[in-house]
Amino acid sequence: MHRARSPKSTLSTNVPRWSRGLALAVLLNASIGYADEVGRRGDDEGGPRRSGIEDDRVGRRPLDGVGGAETSSEDKGSTKQINLLTQIRCGVADAPRFRNALLALQNPSESFYIETWGNKRIYYVMDPIYYFFRSNKSAYLTLFWIGPEGSVFVPFMNLPVEKHRNHKIDPSNIIVEPVGLERWRVIATPEPHSLPCDGDGADFLAALRKIQATGKWAAGRWDVTSKSAPSSRFR
Repeated sequence: MHRARSPKSTLSTNVPRWSRGLALAVLLNASIGYADEVGRRGDDEGGPRRSGIEDDRVGRRPLDGVGGAETSSEDKGSTKQINLLTQIRCGVADAPRFRNALLALQNPSESFYIETWGNKRIYYVMDPIYYFFRSNKSAYLTLFWIGPEGSVFVPFMNLPVEKHRNHKIDPSNIIVEPVGLERWRVIATPEPHSLPCDGDGADFLAALRKIQATGKWAAGRWDVTSKSAPSSRFR
């Protein structure tokens, strides 16, 4: 699973047991700071700096519901980086029906889509996580992170993105245990929506069904694997 870093990259130890795997203390500023990305961070193992968005599009999936078409690199435009600065907590630990509904999401219409990808396909414990999105419409994004143990966490909700532009989201997230199959599901909507962050699985499922009933939404997905870091990584 994943967790947020503090500005000094320290981890909190007083996380409730049910949320250890999914307790990403996500950072979201009410006035979200935007900046066109000029460079890329070097990887954590001393690799070269990345020079363009194509290097960050690791194994990007075909679009759901639009036949796998992709935009060419020439018309992508500059990448907008969004740094999330204020913590929120939202999620549900034991909600199999809600989890299954998220996993079954498919894009309902070719007229509205959201592309979703990450900076890696395989993460190790303590690796940083960056999220990438691109929509054909200006939209509000909500990300659901489904952890290896089946819990669902919402790293951010109602994040505004511009149409036809790549967005890199950096909430200072890192991978923590438990590790395994990590699945991201994204809902994009033309207007903000609400989630019952203090509710149970039935409440979250009802909120998802309400979004779907509007007929104005798009879904994106990205699956990755997290692993315990080999001892050699820390030598």
